[in-house]
Amino acid sequence: MTSFPPNPDAAATLGLALLFAGLLLLAIELKYFTHFVSGSLGMLLFFWSILILGRNSRVVDPATATGIALAFGIIAAFLGHLGMKARNTTHLTGRESLVGALGVAKTDINPDGTVMIRGEYWRAHGDRSIPAGRPVAVDSVQDLMLFVKEV
Repeated sequence: MTSFPPNPDAAATLGLALLFAGLLLLAIELKYFTHFVSGSLGMLLFFWSILILGRNSRVVDPATATGIALAFGIIAAFLGHLGMKARNTTHLTGRESLVGALGVAKTDINPDGTVMIRGEYWRAHGDRSIPAGRPVAVDSVQDLMLFVKEV
């Protein structure tokens, strides 16, 4: 019975090529989260490469190759999921987080005044007069001035 490929040097070259291709596909899964399409293919190539490289050395057991490939695949899927989750979250800081935020007018806003948003005092500008103590919502932010309207 002959093995594929018949030449041990060709087997090592093929095994290394499959190893790098599998790692590349796992990296693509981490970067772009392809819904585990490239991750599962990378895991399969990684498994085959370990089997081919282990066949010549008689060191790598197929169960060990399966475990290593599954571990890499599960880690890639988990990190890809976390990456997609982070991409879809809203901004927690900065100008984008203030737009739409609710607060309270601390002074009369006619047309300028002070509001409290999330425990912070801000300079505010309103199109209409807003009495102190009324709820406001942020329409936009320019420099350090909030443009608000009464809710």
